[in-house]
Amino acid sequence: MKAEGILLMENADWPGSFYVDVRDPRWTKRVIEELIPAILHKGFTGIFLDTLDNPSELERIDKVKYEGMTDAAVRLVRTIRRHYPEIKIMLNRGYEILPDVGEAIDMELGESVYTDYNFETKRYSRVDTGLYQNQVKNLKDAADRFPGLDIYTLDYWDPSDYRGVAEIYAVQRKNGFLPYVSSIKLDRIVAEP
Repeated sequence: MKAEGILLMENADWPGSFYVDVRDPRWTKRVIEELIPAILHKGFTGIFLDTLDNPSELERIDKVKYEGMTDAAVRLVRTIRRHYPEIKIMLNRGYEILPDVGEAIDMELGESVYTDYNFETKRYSRVDTGLYQNQVKNLKDAADRFPGLDIYTLDYWDPSDYRGVAEIYAVQRKNGFLPYVSSIKLDRIVAEP
């Protein structure tokens, strides 16, 4: 895909992961005709659309170079739903496109809503209050606008800190969300104490 020009720059936080030019029709074709069929062939009944907040972020960074990325992300989700009406679709974040795709997905995941991991300091911490409040508002607005949409959260925290983990679960349940906590390695779900 890199040689085809579909891949953009590498994600500094996740070496080996690249941004994708979702405007390229070859990407949509690959998702619809290759990637989703391969996932379903393995016995899965749905898909998880990760990092669909990236197109909007790239467009914010450079409006000229990445013009149309947000609209292309919306088209991708709608195209997936049109081709696969029976599968479950979970969107990770993608708050900018959520109002336009809420009816086409089954679940929304708010990642790092209350807590997160800082790759520079290598420490877990609570997110900035303003960011937290904005994400909660986005998720609650989506739940109100799309009553059949299940809202999940995934926050990152040190698994050995039971009090911290318990606090995350309590806060997110109070918000009305279906919470989960994991270490940054995403190698396990930390059970609610």
